Amino acid sequence: MQIGRTQRKNTLHSSKTKVTLTRLWCQAKVELEMMNVRSSRRVGIIRQRCLFNAVWREVIRRFSILAFLALLAFLTLRPIAVRAADGDIAVVVRQDTPSDNLTIGEIRKLLLGERQFWTSNLRVTLLIRAPSSRERDVVLKTIYQMSEAQFRQYWISKVFRAEASSGPKIVYSNEMATELVAAIPGSVAFVDSTQVPKGLKTLKVDGKLPGEKGYPLH
Repeated sequence: MQIGRTQRKNTLHSSKTKVTLTRLWCQAKVELEMMNVRSSRRVGIIRQRCLFNAVWREVIRRFSILAFLALLAFLTLRPIAVRAADGDIAVVVRQDTPSDNLTIGEIRKLLLGERQFWTSNLRVTLLIRAPSSRERDVVLKTIYQMSEAQFRQYWISKVFRAEASSGPKIVYSNEMATELVAAIPGSVAFVDSTQVPKGLKTLKVDGKLPGEKGYPLH
């Protein structure tokens, strides 16, 4: 009897143990599957992040290339655009100046100080742009046919010999030049033809106005 009871207890205990082990195994299996799911999600998130970062880096790389090409094109084409926008150089005087047309030779005499009067009572006042300006470069190259150093030396010598009271007056902008032309009778200035205001007279050079074919000052 005692042996039978002991066997039944052992059998019952064994059954409980099996049930417990089975539960633990099932719980471990569920936990493992959950871990796998979480790991898969994490892997998916990591993959998405890596893909996003790769796409973003590619976008930045392509944008940088396009920005560099745009900057290169701007720097390359800008001088061409600036040159295309440059106008002819106009010879500008007051409306009451008694002249409408001058030859290059006559303008050269004015600029060399060989002709110092428009009329007996109207003195010529020369207004020349400051060094490094385009207007000055055109005047020196086309009319004076001198370098900057030769121009300076010419007027120093001319004033020293008392052949002229002073050299040309320096102006620092086209606006300043046109304002002085309007204010000083007999003055003449050389400015960008696109910046000549109303109220002033643009002289013809060799019978041509700025913008016409064959106009020499450009």
